[in-house]
Amino acid sequence: MSGSLRTSVGKKDAKQLRTQGKVPCVLYGGEKQLSFAVEEKQFKPLVYTPEVHTVELDVNGEKFSAVLKDLQTHPVTDKIIHADFVQIVTGKAVTMSLPVKTSGTAPGVKAGGKLLKKLRRLTVKGTI
Repeated sequence: MSGSLRTSVGKKDAKQLRTQGKVPCVLYGGEKQLSFAVEEKQFKPLVYTPEVHTVELDVNGEKFSAVLKDLQTHPVTDKIIHADFVQIVTGKAVTMSLPVKTSGTAPGVKAGGKLLKKLRRLTVKGTI
């Protein structure tokens, strides 16, 4: 994903970015907090999938490896209005939510039972 730095941060600036089709974003976890904007179209392969992805962010020529931490959407239109990323730093722990996938068929299901999934996502913490 490529984006551009935000010079001013606030409600007016964020609203203006959204009318231009961009999403205001923040990158946490590194040496400094970074505010930038990305086009909304670039979020489609990242958000609308059950998989978990690491993202290579390119902000004005600087490259960062990150994970999408939080996403805010509009309550009526479901458009993305804000995104938070956590930078992946070697040796520093990152918490993320992973989808739970089952494989195979349980003997109880083969005998006519029903499989109930209590958890759809599992929160894990680890270092790289």
